[in-house]
Amino acid sequence: MFSIDKDTSLYCSFAEKAGSKGCKFHNTGFQTLGINAIYKSFSVTNIEQAMFSMEFLNIKGAGITMPFKKEVLMYVHSVTQDAQVIGAANTVVNEDGELVAYNTDWLAAKEFLQGNYSSSYELYVLGNGGYAAAVRYAAAHLGFKVRTITRSNWDTIPDINDSIVFNCTPVENIQLGRDVGFVDCVVTSHTGAYLATLQAKHQFLLYTGQAYPDIVEDTTQPAAAQK
Repeated sequence: MFSIDKDTSLYCSFAEKAGSKGCKFHNTGFQTLGINAIYKSFSVTNIEQAMFSMEFLNIKGAGITMPFKKEVLMYVHSVTQDAQVIGAANTVVNEDGELVAYNTDWLAAKEFLQGNYSSSYELYVLGNGGYAAAVRYAAAHLGFKVRTITRSNWDTIPDINDSIVFNCTPVENIQLGRDVGFVDCVVTSHTGAYLATLQAKHQFLLYTGQAYPDIVEDTTQPAAAQK
């Protein structure tokens, strides 16, 4: 049975309101692969102090959630090119005392879009936050023509036809036409949960250098409307 000792590595997440899904996911991976590490979520109000604590306590890696994905870039030692272009990071890795910011949201979005949709269709991204920026970055890499919808032009959503809509906002029950492919990042949705799993797998690889173990639970890809 796994036990914590002086050599146990600590990983965590920093969020405005801590959750438990990341703890379950990463701790399951650690235990399955026999890695002496634990993962703990923390509710924080100051991401600068959180980064200082990460460095001071030698926390090996941390997931970063809204509203800190953009602000965290100010309090790390270096930022990867992808995260710099996107302007947001959702992962920080402590690399021998140097805090490095990464973005795995875009990798998850790229993997999902590439596996489900043709880039010959227009992609509408709802929202203008850090996650939306990651989706636009992924879509650009795949050759999609990307359009952004925010509060200023939200009323145009019902007019979208024969396209793909990627919801990067907390808004639920968005009404779309039948010929529109819909991807929802809301974690309570099937696609949202799957996207969260994809990005967490990329995080796990950054944290440990190992691929996440082949565990059936919470990793089944949802059906998507092909375009």
